[in-house]
Amino acid sequence: MTYRKFVSLCVASAFVVASPVAAQDTAKKRENVSYHVMEFVKYKEGKGERAYEIVKKYFDPASVASKTPIPEEYHVQYGDWDDVLVWPMKSGADIEWQYSPDDVAWFAELHKLTGSKEASEKLLEEWSGLIANRKRSIVHRHLPKK
Repeated sequence: MTYRKFVSLCVASAFVVASPVAAQDTAKKRENVSYHVMEFVKYKEGKGERAYEIVKKYFDPASVASKTPIPEEYHVQYGDWDDVLVWPMKSGADIEWQYSPDDVAWFAELHKLTGSKEASEKLLEEWSGLIANRKRSIVHRHLPKK
């Protein structure tokens, strides 16, 4: 073994030993937290206004009618994104769904608002065409102690 490989192995071993994950020998669930989906959105040049029109005319009313959460919307002043959208999750287990009951209810209301499933698909295709880039993350937040 070369000296360089030996030093690399020692450094890597130190991180494994010091890692908090390696020190856990029992399962522990997070307590007193809320889970959220965060979506970071960058619109194509000049397409933000149309995106906002779609949200106000279709997406928000579909949320209200389906009794699903309207995301908190943050307009970015400085940075790489135009919007940050935050949806609350009922629990961390929400990620188990490919299409949750809330998703199904929301799409049913969107179909009513647009007139058909096909019209909804066309609207969602237009919406996607307005976006240059987007990323989603699932996050948790520690709640104040009661």
